[in-house]
Amino acid sequence: MRLARPVSFRRGTLVLVLGVASAVACGPPERGSDRPSGAAVPSEPPGAEELDRLSALGYVDFKPPREADGGLAGVTRHDPGKAAPGLNLFSNRDGRAFLMDMSGDVVHRWSLGRTVEDAENRFCFHAELFRNGDLGLLCSSDALYRLDRESKLVWAFRGRVHHDFVELPDDRLLVLGRENRTYRQQPGIVFDNLLLVGPDGGDEGVHWSSFDHLEELRRFHGPSFVDGLMPLREEAAFWRRVGYDGERFQYHHLNSVELLPPTPLGETDPRFRAGNLLVSARHVNNVFVLDRDTGRPVWSWSGTPALDWQHHAVMLANGNVLVFDNGTRRGSSRVLELDPVNQEPVWAWEAEPADAFYTARAGDAQRLPNGNTVICESEKGRVFEVTGDGEIVWEFWHPERSAAGRKTIYRMERLAADDPAVVALLRPGG
Repeated sequence: MRLARPVSFRRGTLVLVLGVASAVACGPPERGSDRPSGAAVPSEPPGAEELDRLSALGYVDFKPPREADGGLAGVTRHDPGKAAPGLNLFSNRDGRAFLMDMSGDVVHRWSLGRTVEDAENRFCFHAELFRNGDLGLLCSSDALYRLDRESKLVWAFRGRVHHDFVELPDDRLLVLGRENRTYRQQPGIVFDNLLLVGPDGGDEGVHWSSFDHLEELRRFHGPSFVDGLMPLREEAAFWRRVGYDGERFQYHHLNSVELLPPTPLGETDPRFRAGNLLVSARHVNNVFVLDRDTGRPVWSWSGTPALDWQHHAVMLANGNVLVFDNGTRRGSSRVLELDPVNQEPVWAWEAEPADAFYTARAGDAQRLPNGNTVICESEKGRVFEVTGDGEIVWEFWHPERSAAGRKTIYRMERLAADDPAVVALLRPGG
């Protein structure tokens, strides 16, 4: 199915987009505009509202991409014989989301602007389909919106929500949230939690709190910024480079949550049983499995290589863990497939030279049924698909621009045409 007037993201085509000017006006301030260059990391945490504002800004446009890729737009590479077929879902960060085919044509789109006031100012960095074909949009670290296929608002859940959510088998949701706690006599330290949201968008309370399980978690990870992860001078330089230093008061900074799927490993090792939760904690450079009944961590990555500000850990059908390792301190990114039992990598994708592939923030990797991997190099607005031996067989560059340069892509998900959610969405008259 295609819309009557589809947006085209084909090679060489730039699109004129309503709302771009508004999105530009609401972008992050220029680096250094709110404090002198070289200023020290603040010693007191800002308030909850300011922390959430800084966190949202951190995922709007990250930082300007390299200008060498300036002429690229849309789908620039596609080998149909090697690339996995399907449709590509991503959020445009300005209250819109697209489902795009492999050639770059949009077959469905959503817009908050039809039902939510001031929608162009909603920094909606993550989009995900519900099983019935509705769309979930996480926006501005303060709301999760559920839209039907016509972009009508089904419900809105308001709260300190961020980064990711997962639909449970009973149609309820687990959504990453935040809470302020006092830690070592320091008020205003931000700890992540998992909020339970009913099928109708109702608030069913906190399902899990990282603060409540902090001592158990600390047995599995090293120090956070709050604990002195880096020497103060190194930390000040680090936050000047990556920006938005209010995030240093977030203890774990969880950035993904996934339900473990049924796997042969999970049938023999209860740590990895289906339904347990896999979370990624950026500020302690680690990923964890949480027991679904007790909330206790039962596994974390302790092998080599060490992770560095990683994103979006998922368990594959073979029981291994796929993770996007940003390498924010290292200066180069990579995608790793990790054996969780033997604590060793079994596959990796890196560029040559290594720093040619790099996004300090965000990033995503998805293993496809044919064994290929879709990789989202978020800050560059680039998504590509590689084979098991590293050949790039599909590539997409975001064609839209903001004041900071090419628009970024937080995640892109490849969905099969026969995925039940896609079928429900595109069903005629549905």
